[in-house]
Amino acid sequence: AAAGVRINSVAPGVVYTESGFDNYGAMGQPFLEAVTPAIPSKRLGTAEEIASAVVWLLSPGASYVTGSEVSVDGGSALVGYPFPLAETGDTSNFPVYG
Repeated sequence: AAAGVRINSVAPGVVYTESGFDNYGAMGQPFLEAVTPAIPSKRLGTAEEIASAVVWLLSPGASYVTGSEVSVDGGSALVGYPFPLAETGDTSNFPVYG
């Protein structure tokens, strides 16, 4: 910070994009049904919401923010991981959490 360098990060939760969820194949819907109720906000994030956090960190309004992690996860960091995926069947195409 003394040299004018700020280091921050954005920690996204589960974000829905059509192209991303195409990778899950037939397990996409069971994944959504298992994960969405476990997120305190009861919905998935959007790429735009994550981008908004990044834009804010780059803005003058965040010029005093340094050494921070901004969670943009619908409250998931408050309840912990992993999500309840064991009962959904074949999880081989699911992302790895933990």
